[in-house]
Amino acid sequence: MNLFSLKGKTILVMGALTKNSLGFGIAQAAREAGAKLLMTAGNPDLMDRVQKLADDIGGKQLHSCDVGHDEEIKMLAKTLEQYAPIHGLVHSIAFAFKDELAGPYVRNTSRLGFHTAMDVSVYSLTALCNHFEPLMADDASVVTLSFYASTRVFANYNAMAVAKSALEASVRSLAVDLGPRGIRVNAISASPANTLAAAGVKNKYLVGDVARAMSPLSRLASLEEVGAAGAFLLSAASGAITGATLPVNCGVEITAHAPAYNANAMVAAMTRAAEARIPYVGMEKADGEKA
Repeated sequence: MNLFSLKGKTILVMGALTKNSLGFGIAQAAREAGAKLLMTAGNPDLMDRVQKLADDIGGKQLHSCDVGHDEEIKMLAKTLEQYAPIHGLVHSIAFAFKDELAGPYVRNTSRLGFHTAMDVSVYSLTALCNHFEPLMADDASVVTLSFYASTRVFANYNAMAVAKSALEASVRSLAVDLGPRGIRVNAISASPANTLAAAGVKNKYLVGDVARAMSPLSRLASLEEVGAAGAFLLSAASGAITGATLPVNCGVEITAHAPAYNANAMVAAMTRAAEARIPYVGMEKADGEKA
């Protein structure tokens, strides 16, 4: 028996919108491991984009589902009945108002913005598990995506950092609630990535510069590495892992400052941060994109 194989498994991927999406990286790795993929868009306007991604990796797109509305989640659950049992759910969903991902958290976080970030980025996982649990196999796996801003302060990440912390707490509670059926729930804490979810963060590129300098491996995790970790968590090979946040970030969460051999890189990153008048900051630029 190949514990890493996903052959014959049906995996639902929600929130993957571009080829840079961490959710797409997991979907691609799961497909290569033999999984049957189902994908959804957040609203009808995004369906063409998700359809192209599904076509690229041999997946099937279902109708859109706005996770901010319980009725749409119920409609998707009804659709999923024909594909049951569902062996895996990939939750690659996060949102915050762009104008609140800049400046000091204490000044630039509105009540509506805070509620929206928590509802879409955190509660959606609980709502999906609640409605999809009857359709899940007894050995199903749920994987969501976090970021180590859940335990560290990152300039301009603001309410999204609070949401990631709450998301990890939700993962632990869901793991306990769904554990009696053998359903596992885990999160991946990835390196900074050039995703749509991060696109609104002011001076986002500097975040990766600092993460790279502080990493024992002197780099950021690749999309393929995050995808492989996600496929592992979906597989039987991770059968004894639940309620965990798996760091896939080249070890940056273990360092309080840059290792000596990265001192020059850290000085350069902090100099750029000072020039940009923010306390920390890099993500990789997309082709043709300006910082």
